[in-house]
Amino acid sequence: MLQKIDAAIATFPDFPVKGVLFRDLNPVYKNPELFRALVREFGRAARTLGNFTYIAGIEARGFIPGAAVAYELGCGFIPVRKKGKLPGQTQTITYQLEYGADSLQLQDTPDIHGASVLIVDDVFATGGTMRGVIELFRKCGALPGFGVIMDIKLTDRQALGVPNFALY
Repeated sequence: MLQKIDAAIATFPDFPVKGVLFRDLNPVYKNPELFRALVREFGRAARTLGNFTYIAGIEARGFIPGAAVAYELGCGFIPVRKKGKLPGQTQTITYQLEYGADSLQLQDTPDIHGASVLIVDDVFATGGTMRGVIELFRKCGALPGFGVIMDIKLTDRQALGVPNFALY
């Protein structure tokens, strides 16, 4: 089934900027059989890292698999949003991307402190976003790990120093 999922992923060169190879999982999400299989496989891989209190999805592409995996594992879901999109007390991190800088936030609530959080995203490339989100959860006192659908091997994800996995 992973081979079918991989075959359905579309590739767009030079998007959003020249030199970036964009991997589009929308064809997988549109296919109910593939989407269910992806969520099941991701859930199985997540269980190998342990039990999580929360699954966090990174805006916006991490929301789709993150929320589905939270449902699959019976966990709460935490959206990691772009700056200025969340009410209440927040923590913010600014980080470098391969084509610029960005900022993300999460609501800093007492239940996150000490919680085990699996951060979910679709693609791991340079690690800039994931590094920032790991730091963001650590600022809130959480114990982060992460899982991604694809690792396109531009950076060693083990160097981020937290438990992690990639389906591809």
